[in-house]
Amino acid sequence: MASGRLRSELARSGLFQIVDDSSVRDAIGELRSQQRLLHECNGCDLEIGRRAGADRVMIPWVYRVSGLILTLTYEIHDVRTGQITDRRS
Repeated sequence: MASGRLRSELARSGLFQIVDDSSVRDAIGELRSQQRLLHECNGCDLEIGRRAGADRVMIPWVYRVSGLILTLTYEIHDVRTGQITDRRS
């Protein structure tokens, strides 16, 4: 649900063109079964982005500090160079 909302809000902002991820969903599911945290997979997101035809990939994650405090962090990686183009918490 959160992923769908994030995709829709980013598309609505007009800042990004959202790539259809249906062609790589199986690969994403396989990675999730192998990795506990996808943001720590050492570049697997870049390969998924290449296969999906994306210029950039966003990897968001939530860190639970306590029952009341959560931190949402995201990184945007340039698929071609692998460089982080943006990171926020």
